[in-house]
Amino acid sequence: MDKIDPSVVFKSLMRKLDDPNPDERLSAIATLGVMFKSSSHSDYDTLSMIDDAVQKLRQIIKKDPSDNVRIAAIGAFGEMNYRDSVPILINSLKDPTPNICAAAAKALGLIGDPTSVHFLLDAALSAYDQNPSLPNALARFKDPKIAKNIVDALLKGVESPETAVAKNAINALIVINDPRALPALIKASKKPNQEIRELSIYSLSNFRNEQLLPVLLPALSDSSSAVKIAAIYVIAGVEGNMFSFSNLHYDPIPNLPKDVISSIISLSKDPDPEVRACSAAALGKIGDTSAESPLIAALNDPERNVRLNATYALGNLGSSKATKNLIKIMNDPSEDVRVAGIFVLAQLKEKTAIPDLIGALKDSNSNVRFAAISTLGIFLDVSSIPPLLESLKDKESYLREAAIDALRKFTEQKIPIDKKSYAAIRKFTESFHFEKLKSDPETRQAHADISNVLSDLASQSKPEMRQGNLKSKL
Repeated sequence: MDKIDPSVVFKSLMRKLDDPNPDERLSAIATLGVMFKSSSHSDYDTLSMIDDAVQKLRQIIKKDPSDNVRIAAIGAFGEMNYRDSVPILINSLKDPTPNICAAAAKALGLIGDPTSVHFLLDAALSAYDQNPSLPNALARFKDPKIAKNIVDALLKGVESPETAVAKNAINALIVINDPRALPALIKASKKPNQEIRELSIYSLSNFRNEQLLPVLLPALSDSSSAVKIAAIYVIAGVEGNMFSFSNLHYDPIPNLPKDVISSIISLSKDPDPEVRACSAAALGKIGDTSAESPLIAALNDPERNVRLNATYALGNLGSSKATKNLIKIMNDPSEDVRVAGIFVLAQLKEKTAIPDLIGALKDSNSNVRFAAISTLGIFLDVSSIPPLLESLKDKESYLREAAIDALRKFTEQKIPIDKKSYAAIRKFTESFHFEKLKSDPETRQAHADISNVLSDLASQSKPEMRQGNLKSKL
C-alpha cells in the first residue's frame, strides 16, 4: 500500500478551513490538531506546515463567524501546546462570548506559560459570571513560586469591597484547594455580606474536620437560610433539599458534639422549608437517635420535601418508633412520599404494614403500586398472594412483570401455600384470558411466565387442597 504524503493531506485540510460549511472547518481543525500533536516537529516540512496552519488558525480565532469554529481553533492551540499562540489566547480571554473566554483559559492552562498567569488572574477576578475554566487553568500551575503568587493574588481578591471580585476569588480558591487560604476563608465567613458568608462556608468543605466546628456552629444560627444550608452541607455532606444519593457527597464530620446535633435538630422548625428539608436529610446521615422524635414530627410537615427527607432519614436511623407514622404516610398527597414510606418500611422489615401495603396495590400512581409489589415480594407473607395475583392484571406491563417476580419469590423460597391462596390461584386461572395471551406473539412470553409461576405456587400447597388438573387450565 502506498504511503500517504502528509503534505497532500495538509493541503486538503487547509482548503477545508475556507469551506463555507462550519462542520467542514471544524473537522479540518480537529484533524490538524491531531497531526501536529503527534508529529515530531523536527523536519523543515513539518515546521513549515505548522507555521501555515498557525497563521490560518489565528485568522479563524479573530474573524470566523462561527463561535464553535473559533473555540475549536483555540482548543487546537492548547492541544498542540503551541506557546507562540499565548498572545492571541490572552486576547481571547476578553472576548464577550463566555465560551470563547473559557476555551482560551483552558488552552492557556494546558500550555502553562507563566506570562499568562497575570491575565488569567485578572479574568478570573473580574468575570461577571465566572467560568470554571479560569480557576481550573490557574490550578494547573504547579511551580511553587507561581502557585504562591496565584494564591496571594486571590487572597487579596477575597478582601475586595466588590462582591463579584470577592466571590470570584473564593470560587477560584475552592478549585485550587490550597491550605494557605483557610484563615482568609474563615475570616470571610463572618463578613456582613450574605453571599460572601455563604460561599466562604461552602469553601470550608475542602478542609472538613472537627476543628472547623467553632466556625460552623454559629453559621447554623445565621440570619440567612443560604448560610445555614451551607453549614449543614459542610457538617453533614448534604446539599440541596432532596435526600438522594446524588446529594450525599461525603460522610458527616465524625464525632459531632451534642451542641452541633442539637442546633441541626432545632432547624427542623426553621421557617424556611428548604432549611427544614436539609436539616432532616442531615439528621438521617448523622444517625444520632436524639433526632428520632423530631424526624417523626417532620412527617407531618406541610412541605413535601421535608416529609420526603424525614422519611428516608428515619429509614437510615432504623427507627422502629416511626412504624405507625410511616404507615400513615402511605396516604400522603405526594406519590414520592408514599413510595419513600413503602421502601423505608421494607428497609425496617415492618411486617405490621402488610395490610396497608396490600391496600397500596390499588393506588392511583403506578410508582406506588410498584413499590408495594416489590415490598410484598420481600416480606413473602401468604396473605399477599391473592392481591398480587390481581396485580397480574395491571394495565402497566412493568407492574405485571414485577408481580410475576414477587410471586416467583414465594416458589424460590418454598413458602407453603395456604388454603385461601390456593383458592385464589384456582379462581384466577379460571377467569384469566390465558388463550388470548398464548395466541399473541407479543404476550406469549408473559403467558409462559404467568403459567409457570401459578403452577409452581399451586404445587406448594398441601395435596388435600388441590382439586382437578390446574395445569390444563393454564
